[in-house]
Amino acid sequence: MALTIMGIFSYYAVAAQNQGFAILWIAIVPAVAMLLLNFRLGFIVSTYFLLFLIVVFYTPLKGILQENIFTERSPGIFEQAFKIYYNETFVIRFPLLYACGFVTSLFLTAQKQYYSNQSDKNALYDALTELGNRRFYNDYVDSLTGKPVDRNLAIVSVDMNCLKTLNDNLGHDYGDRAIIDTAKLLVDVFGSYTEDIYRTGGDEFVVFFIDRNNELNSLLEKIETKEKEYKCEDVVLSVSYGAVKGIDYIDADISKLITIAESNMYRYKDNYYKSNNLDRRHDNRIKF
Repeated sequence: MALTIMGIFSYYAVAAQNQGFAILWIAIVPAVAMLLLNFRLGFIVSTYFLLFLIVVFYTPLKGILQENIFTERSPGIFEQAFKIYYNETFVIRFPLLYACGFVTSLFLTAQKQYYSNQSDKNALYDALTELGNRRFYNDYVDSLTGKPVDRNLAIVSVDMNCLKTLNDNLGHDYGDRAIIDTAKLLVDVFGSYTEDIYRTGGDEFVVFFIDRNNELNSLLEKIETKEKEYKCEDVVLSVSYGAVKGIDYIDADISKLITIAESNMYRYKDNYYKSNNLDRRHDNRIKF
């Protein structure tokens, strides 16, 4: 389609079809091409016609075309067109008009693409932590559903400890800071291994990565080491986690593996609360 447009418009322009009026259609090329075609192809087509106008109107090729190409096929038609329909004022102004339209269309299309990308990002990423949100997580899990699970796939389910206590005692702003710090902690530990880190709920996170070098246990230990570096009003961040690896449950699908990781996380969380004499529902002490 793009090549057809380029060929037809080029011929009708240099042949001065319809008493030279045909070339005016080239002025709409940038807007139409970038709207109907994808941005890259529209840019290529628009750039072609910009160069086409410069070459035909401003360079010595104008004379070469007159003498060696069009005069042989249709004697005098190109030369006639320039003399009759493409006067000196038109030759100067039209390429400039096209260039202005090209730049304007390029700017508007790029701006539209930017806002479209931002809209897509807002739909898939959590505004508070900038991690993938629940929708992005669901899309990722759906992409793995019904397929054989990579034996090296590791899943880590993470849940913050005592977030309700922090919210009740210090306010939700501090709770939000703790959520952000948890996201930073996970990126700090797993960021060099994967981009598949999601905030799936208020204080819930899930990480997926391919563990080819059996580093899962060392990374889980790193969580416990690193969480001490994150504080909110002198309250040290604390998270519970549970993990699973595909090779440990060869016949399990992705849904089953996620369930196992969550179960391991809740087992860790129960032990945490019991060892600290905390009630998960009613305790109001800040003891992370």
